[in-house]
Amino acid sequence: MDSEKTAGLLVLQDGKIRLERYGLGFGPEGRWTSFSVAKSITSTLVGAAIQDGHIESLDTPIVRYLPELADSAYDGVS
Repeated sequence: MDSEKTAGLLVLQDGKIRLERYGLGFGPEGRWTSFSVAKSITSTLVGAAIQDGHIESLDTPIVRYLPELADSAYDGVS
C-alpha cells in the first residue's frame, strides 16, 4: 500500500466487507482530503444508478429522491 501511495482500500461484495487495508499511516478512523476523487466516484455511482433504473435521468429533480430538500437551495436541482 505504501509503495503505491495508497491510504486505504475497501472492497465490498454483496454488502459485506471482503477486503480492508490501510497504508501511509492511516487506519479506519483516519480522515484525508480526497480533492476531486469524490466527484469522480459520485458521478460513477450516479451513472450506475441510472443504468440500473434507480435514478430516472440526470434531469430528474433531486427532491424526488430526497424530499427533505424541498424548499431549500437544492429544490429544483437535478
